[in-house]
Amino acid sequence: MALHDAYARLTPFELAFPDGGARLVSSVEEQLGGAADPGDVRTFLTLPAVGAFLDEMRAEDTGSEAIHPFGMLAYQAFHFERAGRPLLLAEERVVRDLVRSAPEAPVPRLPAEAGYLQLPQHLFWTLGPDKIPESVDGLFWTRSADGLLHLLLAMGIRRERPGLVVAPVPDAPWSDAGLWLDARIRRDAEDFATTLPGGELEELFSFDAAEGPPASKIPYRRIVATDAPESENDG
Repeated sequence: MALHDAYARLTPFELAFPDGGARLVSSVEEQLGGAADPGDVRTFLTLPAVGAFLDEMRAEDTGSEAIHPFGMLAYQAFHFERAGRPLLLAEERVVRDLVRSAPEAPVPRLPAEAGYLQLPQHLFWTLGPDKIPESVDGLFWTRSADGLLHLLLAMGIRRERPGLVVAPVPDAPWSDAGLWLDARIRRDAEDFATTLPGGELEELFSFDAAEGPPASKIPYRRIVATDAPESENDG
């Protein structure tokens, strides 16, 4: 088994919320008071507790453009914690099969109203805020009460530097999920075609490292190919 399939890596949630999100969740719940839908993003982002979180997260040299991505991180973390921290680990074989056969894949379904899907390490790449290629660790999802699916990419998690990079994906109605399989996003290339120099090479070379990425302490479920049973791990 490849190293990135062996265990769930330390998650963005654990990096950003060393206290397990307890302070954010309790503050938000207290301020909501049951009078507002916690799934409403606009209401959530205007809460004083969220504003306090953003003030703590934003570095002094960070511009106002970072407010929304980190606000969405707080939103996703709040729902991730309230949903019981559903963490799914997707094996490389499963992900590659899905990319190749997306139109023939079954209609998507959510295993929970909120959660985090961890992708194989260094398999997906995207350009970060500084136009530097960043490895996508995975994505948070939350389906709000109004039927919208909110997604947040997490990337830039590297041992040699602190923090992470997050990027919201445009919201979409979950009722349209069946149509996404046939959708083509890129006009000038195949969806998921690599833009990383050398990334089109199919043969990969590896060397023995002293240790792998730190493991997550959150219990997770592994997404495996259909000829193997889904497995659970207590972290």
